This record gives sequence, C-alpha cells and structure tokens, in this order.
Amino acid sequence: MAVYALSEAIIHRWIDAATYRPVLDLAWRGLAGAVSSNGTVEGICCGTGIQAKAADYERRSTAYDLSQPGLGSVFRAAVRYG
Repeated sequence: MAVYALSEAIIHRWIDAATYRPVLDLAWRGLAGAVSSNGTVEGICCGTGIQAKAADYERRSTAYDLSQPGLGSVFRAAVRYG
C-alpha cells in the first residue's frame, strides 16, 4: 500500500518527485522481491483486525491462498508503479 500511495502522490504532484522517487523505487524493489518466479507472492499476511499484542500479528498466516486482501494490494501497487 505504501508503494501505491507514493506512486499516486508523485503522479498527482502532491509530493516532490525528485525527493520521493528514490524512496518509491526502493520500496518497489522490496515489494518486487516478494514475488517469486512463478508469480506467487510470499509473506503477505491475511486480513486482520486489531490485535491485543504484537505477537498476535506475528502469528498471522502468510500462506498464498489466505493472503486476501494483501495480494490485491501487491497487484494494485504493481499497476500504479509500472
């Protein structure tokens, strides 16, 4: 979602492209590194509400088939970045 938001802000000139494009590129490289050669995305947490403890977030599944809506966020970022 950060990649999408930075892309959108640069496109609409809400933030300075010269300053934030390097940040966007770095964020994109990190996100793109989570996409395997067969197109699956690794390490995306399934949707979650407010948890009582940080450890509760850490126990969330990152299984590909349970990654909604995180998977859609990756696709959305890729379309906006590209």
